[in-house]
Amino acid sequence: MPDLRLPRGARSRTTSLVAILMLTVALAAFLAYEAWDAARSHRATAKRAIMDYAKFAAWEFSVSAKEALSSSLAWAFSPTGAIDARDLDRPLPSPAILDHEKSSHLLCARDSSR
Repeated sequence: MPDLRLPRGARSRTTSLVAILMLTVALAAFLAYEAWDAARSHRATAKRAIMDYAKFAAWEFSVSAKEALSSSLAWAFSPTGAIDARDLDRPLPSPAILDHEKSSHLLCARDSSR
């Protein structure tokens, strides 16, 4: 029966080569995990940034809409500014006081809004 064992020098080189290959595979696996973790972290950061920008835009829109609505309502109800609510002896004016020709731009397109 022939001896199938490798000579001592060849066995040492084979062991060293297998060890280097195993270290290379382990390093590649570690670097792949780090890349995946960094990508996940970047996605989470981008999602938080987009949510913050969306919240800020919603806040800006809300403030702008409130200012526009407040301004329009204050102008539309400006004729009622002369009414003294403390004077309980006088009757209140009719709602027609709000129907002035300058307020027509506040109405809907059809005349039914009156």
